[in-house]
Amino acid sequence: MANVMVTGASSGLGAAIAKQFASRGDRLVVVARRESLLENLQVELLDSGAPSAEYRVVDLADAEQVQNLANELPKLGIEVLINNAAFGHWDYTWDTTPEMMRSMIAVNVTAVAVLTAAFSQLKHQQAARLMNVASGAGYALFESSIPYSATKFFVTALTEGLAQELASQKQAMRAQLLAPGPIATEFMLNALDGSQMPTSEKDLEGFQFHTAEEVAEFAMQLYDSEAMVGAVQPDMTFLLSEGLHAVGKLTG
Repeated sequence: MANVMVTGASSGLGAAIAKQFASRGDRLVVVARRESLLENLQVELLDSGAPSAEYRVVDLADAEQVQNLANELPKLGIEVLINNAAFGHWDYTWDTTPEMMRSMIAVNVTAVAVLTAAFSQLKHQQAARLMNVASGAGYALFESSIPYSATKFFVTALTEGLAQELASQKQAMRAQLLAPGPIATEFMLNALDGSQMPTSEKDLEGFQFHTAEEVAEFAMQLYDSEAMVGAVQPDMTFLLSEGLHAVGKLTG
């Protein structure tokens, strides 16, 4: 039984991952902005088998709130951290507003970096687990979502790099990277909100989607494995691997 924190857990993939851990009898702390959804999820997690379920209302685009959450990790006794929260926007780079760019960087880069650093500082010598959720867009660039892809490249590099550092320095903690493909949640439509691209729901009909529950099952496959990376492939299959980023040494 572990103390597990999941960010971006009010709906979609984050909620589905939290339910997976609850069904295993783990204790949950779920984090998101929407309190009413967190209240409902708390009840579902307890009904699903979690011996305890707490929630924290945190806007991960706010640096002070992120730091406060990081400061709370020791008191909460978190042993497993799932950095799932993300913010996406599909648009050409020149049509991406400064506000949109800042929001993506704040949630996808800064919050993940701060929580990853705080957790690894606290737990690198212990049998703890970090799983950061990136995207297939963290390994490949897609036209009209370059800024989003850039933020997810940060997550894949940070996570794979940390995982290799932990291994090379023989630390007990492990880091893993989950890279889903398109998921049938509100994320995709939210990413098109305010976009200058002439895109509608009809344009998404050719996309293949996994459900949030399917991707949550992929997350648990990764969690139960010795692999560093679990990534959805172009044919929608799920592949466990030792990652794609090579880490060299600055000195001999």
